[in-house]
Amino acid sequence: TQVIKKTLNPEWGHEATMDVPTGEWHLLMQVYDYDRVGGDDFMGEARMELFQDGKSSEQVIALKARDGRKDRVSGDLVVRVFFVSKELASEEAETNTQAVDPVLELWEKADRNKDGSLSLSEIRKILEHLNVEMSSKELAEVFSQVDEDNSGELDFKEFGIFLELLCEQPLVTALYTKLGGGDELSEASFASFLREEQKEATLSDAEIQELMQTAMANSHQKKFNLQAFAHFLGSPANAAFNPAHATVFQDTSLPLNAYWMNSSHNTYLVGDQLKGRSEVEQYKRVMDLGCRCVELDCWDGKGGEPIVFHGHTLTSKIYFEDVCKAIAEHAFSYSPFPVVLSLENHTGRSQQKRMAEHLKTHLSHLMPPNFQDLKTVPSLEELKNKVLIKCSASVHPDLAVLIHLASTKYEPEKEKPSWKITSFAEGSFKKMGKKSPADAVSYTNRHMARLYPAGNRVNSSNYDPSIGWACGVQLVALNFQTNAMPIYLNQIRFRTNGNCGYVLKPENLRSGAYDPSSLAEKKTLRLTVMSGFKLPKLEATDTLDPYVVVRVHGGPVDDGQVFKTKRLDNNGLNPVWDETFDLTIANPEISIVTACIMDQDKYSKDDFVAYWGSAASSLREGVRSCRLHGADQKVMEGSHLLLKCTWL
Repeated sequence: TQVIKKTLNPEWGHEATMDVPTGEWHLLMQVYDYDRVGGDDFMGEARMELFQDGKSSEQVIALKARDGRKDRVSGDLVVRVFFVSKELASEEAETNTQAVDPVLELWEKADRNKDGSLSLSEIRKILEHLNVEMSSKELAEVFSQVDEDNSGELDFKEFGIFLELLCEQPLVTALYTKLGGGDELSEASFASFLREEQKEATLSDAEIQELMQTAMANSHQKKFNLQAFAHFLGSPANAAFNPAHATVFQDTSLPLNAYWMNSSHNTYLVGDQLKGRSEVEQYKRVMDLGCRCVELDCWDGKGGEPIVFHGHTLTSKIYFEDVCKAIAEHAFSYSPFPVVLSLENHTGRSQQKRMAEHLKTHLSHLMPPNFQDLKTVPSLEELKNKVLIKCSASVHPDLAVLIHLASTKYEPEKEKPSWKITSFAEGSFKKMGKKSPADAVSYTNRHMARLYPAGNRVNSSNYDPSIGWACGVQLVALNFQTNAMPIYLNQIRFRTNGNCGYVLKPENLRSGAYDPSSLAEKKTLRLTVMSGFKLPKLEATDTLDPYVVVRVHGGPVDDGQVFKTKRLDNNGLNPVWDETFDLTIANPEISIVTACIMDQDKYSKDDFVAYWGSAASSLREGVRSCRLHGADQKVMEGSHLLLKCTWL
């Protein structure tokens, strides 16, 4: 446990989980007095005899000397023991990973010499870790305010008070006070806040009580006070993203071409397009990220075995068969919905025949009959756990018979089956999308389309996928190996519908009569950037000077809406912006809203810190928590933004 200073009645509240043998056993606990000069002094020990009979208990146990004599020491320990199965213990460990006492964690980091107290210099060190900067005068004032015994050091209780003052969120405190909160906030007031301001009118009393109990437990509070309320506001339970959209909630009975599909370009590559490595593992990686369309550039290899690589470059080569094996093993480990193999075929007839053999050997049990006798592609539901082949039809007959989605030229005046698919380079489609977006929507309503990066993107950068989605393109393919805003938008887009790899296109895109440049369905979203909490540091010695950039992405109308907050110097711990912007949302089901945290740099380009985003249609109204993602797309645990969202 941690050291507790100068008390005869210490309260540790320390929990430990351990495997125990079957039958009779005992728990040994030894108490020491910390000595900052010499060795720690043994004070006594307690043994708790227990049987693994499934019964939990709380016991008061007298301390004894090592020889078992009670008369040599005095004092008792209060111990609670709970028996749980290993499975339950594992589940609880996962559930409670975020419930570790943050004050205790910081205390253990700050108390480097383990003497049970913190000096002013140790407090200053922890400020660097907390990403906040204070002048010596400011720090000394706060330090003396909480140093109740004027010892020049803070004990654990005083340190907790110090952190409360340091981490105070003025807007949260003001909201708490407005709701009538004092020593605690009543259940009635909290319920009114949730149902009226947060627009959660259907919440039951039992659900509200559960939210309160969870916030109290995770913030280590015995009542629903300001700390518990603040914890609730920043928790996933209060996320801006609608939790109902984090599962597969959309209709899956429509034809495949009615959906946006999470799609990858040159899937095999790690790195750039000229000298990068090709790896089979990349197919597993992108499918674990929710990708449902992967690309294979197929070329003639030695020994009659087709290979996959970026032709006419120095990229390394992998075998086509190895990719087929990987897809057979991994295609549906993340999502049950169909996987499309987009074959860019450069092989001769003999190796096309060999490709067909590999597909039959490893994937025939997953491939449905081709769609050549159908006018409309089957539904998403019907294609669960199926692998589809996309390729040009002018290939060896053994391969041609396996093709489900056949490549075709862009001929908008011709009616073709919906299993015919047209591929567009980003440049040509951007011209069409900007010149006549309504015509692009009309085409993608009748046919399938795929969009891919320009050939001059040798560094594996990406285009903005928004224009493709706004015009109804089903397969907007991106270079998954490059983390930047286009990939972040892709991650945000497909988070909706449970990240299953498919999102139902809005009805107006499926009708074919929608013009993305129109404002006929526009709405206004009033977004207040309230505050941040525990923003991540970029460098160990650098304190953030953060500001927030809010953008709307979604096509011709939405693009270009950029809003920027003021900069706040030397505060990544609890910056308060409290700035409001009105965003024009052309179509909530198409538009995406993002907020990026930037760190201003006086001498070079401002640094990207983190991002958050959501499809506009997945936003919940009210004061909401926004979990931040780093440049690598990973969630930054403990960091969040508070936004207030209101549809006008």
